[in-house]
Amino acid sequence: MLRTVNGVQRRVGTRSACTLPGPARRMRMDTQGIGRRVAYWRERRRLTQANFGALMGQSRRWVQDFEAGQRQANPKISIVHRATAVLQVPLLTL
Repeated sequence: MLRTVNGVQRRVGTRSACTLPGPARRMRMDTQGIGRRVAYWRERRRLTQANFGALMGQSRRWVQDFEAGQRQANPKISIVHRATAVLQVPLLTL
């Protein structure tokens, strides 16, 4: 069944492509503390903000803002994925 919402026709009554099934739907990324956790793991790996930024393809200032939660309140998954690769930690750790 189609329904018009804000001038756009949308399918109603079926699962949309962006809906996650089962347990994945209930899992939410804790975006509040990602910056703090990145800082923790960066320090555990003995990386400076400048070194971590270079490995991420970003500046030291970007890392500083990201860790402080000022850069992105809700970071893109690609950024988080890259950070896990650089820090060598599982995605669920962050």
